[in-house]
Amino acid sequence: MQPVRVVYILRDSNLVESINKWDVRENYVGNTMLIQPFVQVKYKPHERVAINVGLHGQYLTLNGSSSIEPRAGIRWNFANTQWLSFGYGMHSQMQPNYIYFHQTLNASGQYEMNNKNLGFTRAQHFVLGYEKKFQQTSRIVMEAYYQSLYNVPIDIYSSSYSLLNQGSMFNPPYPGKLVNNGTGSNYGVEFTLERYFNKSFFLLYTVTVYESKYKGSDGVNRNTDYNGNYVTNLLLGKEIKIGSTGRKVFTISGKLTSAGGRRYSPANVAASQAVGNLVEVDSLRNTLQFHSYFRFDIKIGYKISTKKTTHEIAFDLVNIFNNKNILGLTYAPDPSNPSANPIKQEYQLGFLPLFYYRVDF
Repeated sequence: MQPVRVVYILRDSNLVESINKWDVRENYVGNTMLIQPFVQVKYKPHERVAINVGLHGQYLTLNGSSSIEPRAGIRWNFANTQWLSFGYGMHSQMQPNYIYFHQTLNASGQYEMNNKNLGFTRAQHFVLGYEKKFQQTSRIVMEAYYQSLYNVPIDIYSSSYSLLNQGSMFNPPYPGKLVNNGTGSNYGVEFTLERYFNKSFFLLYTVTVYESKYKGSDGVNRNTDYNGNYVTNLLLGKEIKIGSTGRKVFTISGKLTSAGGRRYSPANVAASQAVGNLVEVDSLRNTLQFHSYFRFDIKIGYKISTKKTTHEIAFDLVNIFNNKNILGLTYAPDPSNPSANPIKQEYQLGFLPLFYYRVDF
């Protein structure tokens, strides 16, 4: 049993400059609990076969949302260094806290929390995997997965909005009344090559090719904000001992990340200028894609170990090639040139050298 009790004191208002009035978005004091009972059983019908089955439940005291979720997995060691596995699970997730308590004005001018009774977002997961080890120093893992999502909160009127896109940008959306009628899907394949730390060297390489889709209340099948289609990471490092005692170590490591660009929507320039903020064309949501993301980091360090302490000096060279990765679009008009396009691209972190000194006792 995993009960989690949360106490809320939520206050949030936004000044609407056009009418010089505060819009109260959150005004709630209270508490709720998410109760999660579970049971799990492991069974080995054969020395090379392991089966895990379980049942997980959730109950949200805020509105009585509940779920019972069966889960199962099997792992077969069909050769000395090779395994096949399959897993299935039903999963549920409560909504972000601010969604439940967001207030909107009704026709009579009173505030209402229209989303307090939203149910869980639900999903069914399927995973098929293969693993092979090499001389206890490295392994490869391949997995194919499929995730079917349903009961996703979407607008009551026709739009592209879906809570599946939550968290893709820093500013959280404040939707109106939502219903649990949305759907989505994620599927793809993953490959991992891992060399464990051995002979002062380690390596980890992963690559994933995937699709991430959803449907809002307008019924259109779209890319989610996260559908970059691929991501690959390479992490490697080396330690070099200095001197005969082994207490002085020079370290160097690198991390390379490449991923498909973020999806985005064309801006409605006229509407953006009218409200003073970025307004996207709803019917064309996520029909465009930024260029690919690329970043390479290097870390160089020197470590000295004594009987009582360990001293480490290191340089982190973040995004060493100063690659300009796009974060998103923003509304930024130029007062000196009012006729210029007010929609600009925002960029992520450029080259950033960091230095630190750490002492471990």
